[in-house]
Amino acid sequence: MHNSNRNFWSEIRNNKNLDGCTVVDGMSDGARIAELFASKYNDLYNSVSYNRNDLEDIREDVESNIDDNDMNDECVISSNDVSNAILCLKPHKNDGNSEFELSTDHFINAGVELSVHIGFLFSAIISHGAIPTDFITGTILPIPKVKHVSAVASDNFHGIALSLIYVKLFDNIVIRRYYEKLCTSELQFAFKRRSSTHMYHGIKRN
Repeated sequence: MHNSNRNFWSEIRNNKNLDGCTVVDGMSDGARIAELFASKYNDLYNSVSYNRNDLEDIREDVESNIDDNDMNDECVISSNDVSNAILCLKPHKNDGNSEFELSTDHFINAGVELSVHIGFLFSAIISHGAIPTDFITGTILPIPKVKHVSAVASDNFHGIALSLIYVKLFDNIVIRRYYEKLCTSELQFAFKRRSSTHMYHGIKRN
């Protein structure tokens, strides 16, 4: 009650239970429900066809560019870069890999020594053109598509991907460093500044 940095009603809204529902598609066992969503998302995210040869050509092109470029200042991530990226993290957010048992609070409240070591790690990743396997691991969290929707049918959920905090830091560093060189499609409305999916309805389509 005496902590002005915490908003009571905001925390109540963020921690409310989803109607206490423990049954999805007639299943009540947690492991079976998890397998159900895993199967649905596996089918969904593998439903778009692609050409393996095209992807292999892209991979070879990227690797050749990495081999042809010498180490330069742009490959170095400083502790200051990491510290600024940490300032962009929102508090109380869990890591995408539950095995790490990390949250953004660990990074926000850590000392500068952590930023130094993360800077070394990121610099090595860039200079060698390789990333740890854990960096491509994430968690897909099913949440209701709209408020007050029935939470007993799996079709009423959509998946939100939780990335590793290290990946979020790396993204923040890239965005801050190359913001002026990055651009998005004029048809993208979500996940960008001063833009919303609601703006899509105001576009005139031919």
